[in-house]
Formats: sequence, C-alpha cells, structure tokens
Amino acid sequence: MNKNKRTSCAKSAPAQPASTSTPTPKQNPSQMQSTDYPKTFATVKAALYVHIKILWGLLEQDSVPKGPSSELLTEFYSAFSTVEEIETVAQASSPPDLIPRRDIQFGRGIRLSQSKAAKSVGHLSDSYVCYIKSALVCFGLQVWSPNLEENSDSFYNSACRISAIASFRQIAAAGAYNYVNINLAEINNVRCLIEAFNHFVFFHSANRYKKEIQSAGKNKLDASMKVIQQNQSRVSSQYEFAVANQYPERYQKVLKEIEAHSNDERHKKKNIFVIKTLLYRSKNASRFIQRLDQVMIKAAQNDPRSSASRRCVRLLPKEPCLSCYSAPPKGFPIDFYCPHWFKELTPSQQQLIPNLESVAFLPDASLSLLPKKSQFPDEKLTNQSFTRKYLDGVLASYGLVDNNLENDMVGGDSELYGGKEDDEEGIDLADASPDISEEEFLPEGESGDLYDETFIDDDEYSNPEDNEEMDADFVEGL
Repeated sequence: MNKNKRTSCAKSAPAQPASTSTPTPKQNPSQMQSTDYPKTFATVKAALYVHIKILWGLLEQDSVPKGPSSELLTEFYSAFSTVEEIETVAQASSPPDLIPRRDIQFGRGIRLSQSKAAKSVGHLSDSYVCYIKSALVCFGLQVWSPNLEENSDSFYNSACRISAIASFRQIAAAGAYNYVNINLAEINNVRCLIEAFNHFVFFHSANRYKKEIQSAGKNKLDASMKVIQQNQSRVSSQYEFAVANQYPERYQKVLKEIEAHSNDERHKKKNIFVIKTLLYRSKNASRFIQRLDQVMIKAAQNDPRSSASRRCVRLLPKEPCLSCYSAPPKGFPIDFYCPHWFKELTPSQQQLIPNLESVAFLPDASLSLLPKKSQFPDEKLTNQSFTRKYLDGVLASYGLVDNNLENDMVGGDSELYGGKEDDEEGIDLADASPDISEEEFLPEGESGDLYDETFIDDDEYSNPEDNEEMDADFVEGL
C-alpha cells in the first residue's frame, strides 16, 4: 500500500494579499513566511500553534515531538486505503466513531507548568475537549501524533491535519481562544490554516525531531539557553537602574556585561527565580549583586507605578545551585573573580582574564549603595583613586604580591568592618515572598552566609593599615 498518496483536506479560501517585501529563500517547502499570510491572520496562526501543542502534548519549551506507534499506524492503514475514504470522513457532518471515545488519550497526564501551551489547557472546558475527541475518533486516532518519517501529505498525516484544523475551527468559533484576542474572521481561511499547520509540524517540529535524533538532549539544552537569554533581558534592569541612579562607572561596567551574572532559573513549581552560583565570581562580588537587588526591591516598593504582580522574586537557595556558565568574562576588575578559582588558573590565564590594575568593590560590598547620608566615603572616590587605595590589599589576597607585604595586611574583611559580615541581616522587606519554602531558600533580599567556604573564602582581601582607622570609625557610626 502506498502510504504517501496525496489527498486534499478542504476547499481553500480565496487567497488574500500579503506583504510586498521580498522574502528570504525558504529552507523547506513546508516553511511559512510572513509574506504568505495577511497580518489579520497572525493571531489565528498563534492560536493554532497552541492548539497543536496541546494536541501533541508539547507543553514544555523543551518538549520533543513523538511519532505514532507502529500499532496505531497499522490500525489506521487497515481502515483507510484510498483518498476517497479520507475525504468522506473529512466532509461528513457526523462520521462514525472508529474507536470508543474512552480510548482517546488526549488530555491524560497533562502536567500544568508556566508555558503558554500548558496555561491554555486551563481554558479548555469539557465541551471543547468533547469537540477535540470527536475529531479524533472518526479517524481512529487514540493519540494525536503526526508521523514525521512520512511525507506531509500521506494518508495518516492528512488525517492528523484534518482533525487538528477541524477541531481548532470548532472550538475557536465557540470562544476557546478568545483570551488571546483571536481574529475570528480568519478562522475560515483554510488555505492559511493548512500552510500554518504544515509549517509548525513539518518544518518547525520536524527540525526539533531531527535534532533530537542526531543529538539526544540537544533540544533541552537549546531551550534552557533560550530561557537564559530571556532572563538576561530582566537582569539588564540592574544595569539600567545603575545608570539611572548614576552609580560609579566601575559598578556600571560590571553590570553591563549581562552574561557575567547568574542565569537565574524559574522554579518549576514556585513563582520565583532561583539565584545560581557562579564559580568564577567572588563572594564579595556576589554580596554587591545581592545588595543591589535589595536596593531595587526597596525602590520598587516605594514606586506607585511599579506593579508588584510583575516583579520577579529572586531567592538565594540555602544550598548553592551551580550556574551552567563556566567561561568567565574577560577584563573585569580583579576583585570580581573568586580568589580560589583565580589561583587554579594557569599563569597565562591569570594575566589574560582579569584586569590586574583595577578594583570595583568595597572590601565589604554589603555596605555599598547606602543612602546618601550614610554612604561609605570611599564610594565617592574616582575609579583611579579607589583603585589606588585598595589594589595592593586586593592583589595580596590573590597571591600576587610578596608574602612579606601580604603579612602586613589587616586580617580580612570581617576584622576591617567590626564583626563577621555574614552574620548581618539583609534589608527587612514588608512584603513576604509568595509561595516559598523556608527549607529551601533564604528570605527574599537576604543572603545569609551567601555561600560556604567550599566556593568562596571569607578572607578575600584586606586593606592597607593606614586606612583601617577611618573605615572602622565609619562602620561604628552606622
């Protein structure tokens, strides 16, 4: 039997004018470009993609499409052997059920998540599910899963296309996708629906399917990197905040390089982002980022224009969660990098990666960004003066000066600032973080001891003795 015979799905709607811009060459005959459909069809196309994801069970960003079982294909091709049989079912107003409705596996075991497709499942009422099952039982499709190993217009794939588009049009007309402001006038544009279906299934999904065959887990890795890139646009707000508040240039330089910071990950069950640990970043640099977060949270609470519902809650886990970033940024001030990590580099890397002539942070960065009346005096120094004051002490903690000079330095950050800084509490925020577990995370805006000694040493660097008295007096007055 020829499984790749061609069949039509339905009569096409009249072609509508598209954009006059010159499209790039198509990578695949199934690819649909923006010039292939009118702008009024865009919302319908987006809703159709969500519908296909729901049918196929592709509810996560890293979901990989699965093909039909050999048993399902055998049963289907035993029931349909001609084009006429497919078209008869497609055109019938009440086609007979080939299998019991209870055998349809649509909707079973769906695990709701933060993805758009998963959230859309909540909008499907029982009547909509009934519509979908009606479109599947007439073709005997226990599981809706196109066969990416066959041609797009094979008997089986035609049945998948017909059932998907028919069920989509039915429930869309009934209001299932009104929440995405779908243009109902375009749900009868069958030509565009077919092209959009072929694009998503036989171009987009087929590429993911082939990628997974060639390299298992590649789709999951790509999806995680895409999420990181999306999160970086959120993290960029730190840099924008620093610029808006005219923070020192040395701070802005560090914050501008988004890739140098934690690839915060959305928690799968909680509406929070988990702050990850960068092995190459110093404990003091992490203190600074945490301190900046505290200032930004406080500023948002005092801003009536800020929407609390849109604020991203970032929590530090009690047990460090390592970032997937392993390649460090180059050219950052030396105190950005972890001393333990730095000392394990080769001599050439120690010269190439950090800027050995620049310092960015106060010895205890948790004292950064205080209100103007309480501001640490050295924060007002120019970059050159700041580096001149602290560079020798910093280099000593990285093993970049003679032992005699290092022994002359003050014992460490804790002694300089009058107590173990890790025991200090973060800013007390009025609003409790939503849906968090005290067993897993520290309270929002707090860092506890940040990370244990396995990752970063407490005594990262010290100050020259001639500055100790002034600094200690300042802290005592806080």
